[in-house]
Amino acid sequence: RDVQMSGILEHFYPEGGWGWVVVFCSFLAQCLTTGLLLSGGVLSVEMMIHFHPSNHMETTWVVVTAWSISLALSPIITHVCHKYSIRLVAVVGGLIMNLAFLFASFGHQLHQVFLSYGLLFAVGCCAVREASSLMVGQYFKDRRELAEMFVLTGPGIGIIVSSILYKESIGSLGWRLGLHSMQGLTILAFFLGLFFRSASMYHPQRDAISHIKHQKEKVKGINSKENLNKNKEKPMLDLSFMKNKSIRLFLMCSSISSLGIYTPLFYISYHIYIEDEDDTFTNLSLLQLWLGLATCCGCLLAAAATIVKSRSFFFSKRILLQISQFGVAVSMFCLYFV
Repeated sequence: RDVQMSGILEHFYPEGGWGWVVVFCSFLAQCLTTGLLLSGGVLSVEMMIHFHPSNHMETTWVVVTAWSISLALSPIITHVCHKYSIRLVAVVGGLIMNLAFLFASFGHQLHQVFLSYGLLFAVGCCAVREASSLMVGQYFKDRRELAEMFVLTGPGIGIIVSSILYKESIGSLGWRLGLHSMQGLTILAFFLGLFFRSASMYHPQRDAISHIKHQKEKVKGINSKENLNKNKEKPMLDLSFMKNKSIRLFLMCSSISSLGIYTPLFYISYHIYIEDEDDTFTNLSLLQLWLGLATCCGCLLAAAATIVKSRSFFFSKRILLQISQFGVAVSMFCLYFV
């Protein structure tokens, strides 16, 4: 009986089954969120052609703000997912993404696009992306790294596909109709959340868990004073982990090392547009193709180094992280001499 109760109390990881469907949906979510945001360099060039701003940095700030807000809201979205429902957050996030594209398509001035794409679209992307990441964590524990390897190749594929679609749709159909055609792709983000089933549905003792919850609800009402007080006492953001000195040091080092790491993705497209206006489409397509392939290959190589276990050699994740950051610094340094 003690063994059975311990199995009920522990979280169950299916390690497969419907989890692979969740992995595929998370892969698509990364394509539609991170891929769209990181291909913002092409979108900023199209905004320059359509809106003719006095300073080219105005269009760059729109896409950079969207990426920054999508990262800054991650802790809040994660808390909302834990408090309410991961599936609900994903569906609402997909709806917000499509509404943001719709509002941006009818924008006649750059500040309208900034509010719709730079703010609203970023919120939707963050909700879909974080919900998909949390759902993968519910299904996999031992094979979590393998699942994440497939999921994190999504941004690279998304950069390639989104850049081509941005250029083809907006370049040939115009700003309004081009973004409307892009909604045919982003509408998938709304339906992805419907595939996010809770991993507890596949628990071998699911009936026993449901019976225990039902009995508890009979004894103590769902909206009892004790439950309401517990919910009120929970803070919106639990920052207790910041008391750990190692975590504070890690966050500080990560923030410093990642400062400006995405600058080429957003800014180099403008230089290509200025240097070669006659053949901009070909050069931009090749640039985004190589950036997307580099992202995919980097994820696959890093995952292969951490997943593969051998008696002959062993890769420390800390050393691998340091080598990766050093490689990024060298590549950024070399980029300025091109």
